[in-house]
Amino acid sequence: MSTSSSRAGTPREAVPSYQSAGTNVIKSSAGYFLGVCVYVDGTNDAVVEVYDHASAASGDPIFKARVDGGVGGFPPNPPLPVFCENGIVLKLTGTNAEAIVFYS
Repeated sequence: MSTSSSRAGTPREAVPSYQSAGTNVIKSSAGYFLGVCVYVDGTNDAVVEVYDHASAASGDPIFKARVDGGVGGFPPNPPLPVFCENGIVLKLTGTNAEAIVFYS
């Protein structure tokens, strides 16, 4: 089995990135998506989408979840880590929604 040179190694350390609602470039080059914690205001739902892209919420998301506003946050995450060849972009919608994205 051969491995891609851009995928050399595995993630060694998670870096947190704190984000508000909107479209946010987390990393503009190859890396690993390690998870996301979404926080809501206790009333409004949020939708979180993560894309393998260098600069936009474009193409098929590698992860998408709806967070119930009454729950407080923490959607289920995909099997981790997820290798993103192009970059990591977070799209977060919802009134007062915030997120912490973990990546390397």
